[in-house]
Amino acid sequence: MTLLFQDDVGGLEVRDAHNEWQAVDYVESAIIVNSGDLLERWTNGRYRSTWHRVKPKIGHRERFSIAVFVDPDSATPVSVLDSCITADKPAQYPPVTAGEHLQQKILATHIAKSAN
Repeated sequence: MTLLFQDDVGGLEVRDAHNEWQAVDYVESAIIVNSGDLLERWTNGRYRSTWHRVKPKIGHRERFSIAVFVDPDSATPVSVLDSCITADKPAQYPPVTAGEHLQQKILATHIAKSAN
C-alpha cells in the first residue's frame, strides 16, 4: 500500500480500467492510497494493484518524493484470504511466500527488459 501526500505541483497519473492514463487532481489535505501487488493477491483481486506514474514536472517549482518500501518477512505465507473466496470467484492466485512473490516480480522485470 502506498500513501501519497500530494501537492499542487501535479504530475501523478493512474491507469484506469480501460488502460488509459488519468491525471489525479490535487485535493488539499487529501491522502491518495494506492493498493499494491500483495494486497491484490490477498484480496483475490478485490483491491487491484494501482498502476501509476509521475509525469515530468513543468515549471520551476520543486517536487519531492520519499519512497519507503516495507515488505513482509520473506518466509511469510501469502495466499488469498478465505473471506475473498466465493463459489463465483475461486482463488485467482496460488499460495506463495512474500520472498517468492518479490523474486517473481524482479524476474519479470528482467525478462521484460531483455526482450526489448
